[in-house]
Amino acid sequence: MKKFISLLIVAALSVNVVFASGTIDAGKDFTVVIKENKAYSFGMNTFGQLGGNNYDMSGVPIEVLGVSDVKKVAAGLNHTLVLKKDGTVYAFGKNTNGQLGIGNYNNTIIPKQVKGLSNIVDIDAGKAFSVALDSSGNVYTFGRNNLKQLGIGQGESKNVPVKIYSGDVKKVDLGYNHGLILLKNGEVLDTLVGGRDKSNS
Repeated sequence: MKKFISLLIVAALSVNVVFASGTIDAGKDFTVVIKENKAYSFGMNTFGQLGGNNYDMSGVPIEVLGVSDVKKVAAGLNHTLVLKKDGTVYAFGKNTNGQLGIGNYNNTIIPKQVKGLSNIVDIDAGKAFSVALDSSGNVYTFGRNNLKQLGIGQGESKNVPVKIYSGDVKKVDLGYNHGLILLKNGEVLDTLVGGRDKSNS
């Protein structure tokens, strides 16, 4: 029933709107979408992942506060990333592993700009870590690293973005505890263990 209600909400939002890649994403039990260059969210809000300046759950879409000209959204387990058209990234929600990239480990109910990122063209969010790609092909990760999912070969979490790769990158994508880097030549790099290349496996 809850899934059906969520579908109705999305349907209501999507009137006269064609959803493109990156304009809708779902976390553990919440959803974030883009409509008319603004981000909206609904669902559970235990850690402030809806970005509405409170911890109240919402059964209807609420506007994410403080961000406009939105290009892409990404939902992790309990955190949210928003990429603006100017190439900056904002984050909110759970941050106990630094997955918001704001320089501390404190949860936040309002969007805060991710430190050190500019000219970003792609983002994604995993369970408790995040990734960003800039226009020069640099890939940055931040958040939990207990399984070396940040691609830096060590087990410490990072609360600010760390550059892990630079090259001819087309897209980045995260799973629950691992990440993939798609190169423009079609090769795929798996960052689960220090950026190990699994393109031939």
